[in-house]
Amino acid sequence: MTKLRNAVTDARWLFAILGIAAGFGVAQLRPVQPAQAVTNDRNDSFAMCTCQMDALGSAEGVFMLDYLTGQLTGAALNNSTGTFTQYYSRNIAQDFNVDPSAQTKYTITAGVANLNAQRGVRPATSVLYIAELNSGITRCYAIPYQVTQRPVGVQPIKPIAEFKFRESI
Repeated sequence: MTKLRNAVTDARWLFAILGIAAGFGVAQLRPVQPAQAVTNDRNDSFAMCTCQMDALGSAEGVFMLDYLTGQLTGAALNNSTGTFTQYYSRNIAQDFNVDPSAQTKYTITAGVANLNAQRGVRPATSVLYIAELNSGITRCYAIPYQVTQRPVGVQPIKPIAEFKFRESI
């Protein structure tokens, strides 16, 4: 009986070690998926969000949307130099055809999209989604990005897609 008990105990240890080794082997075969975080904040006058600009994580973008003027501005921070190297601007009030005297209600967030280059302009790995409550429209904006350590002039942010989430107010 003791020999049988020892054999069962030895087999349990063997199977435990084989299970751990198999789990480790399977984990090594799976591709690594990096964690990504996007932050948003807002108050009555403006909203702000951050996004990753390239797949390597060597730059982060920060974008501010002024509710009063409809102006979207941003910059890309180069992690190796610790400086802003690219700047962005667009008047989105024109995109949504909002009345300048009306009180606009925007929301903004960033998402990951690996878009193809268009006419030699390579987009960032993130896009911006902006919705305007009165028009009932959500637009997606592509952000041009190039890896550089030197400052680049102000670049336009371009709308690439839209959908209507409700009828206009």
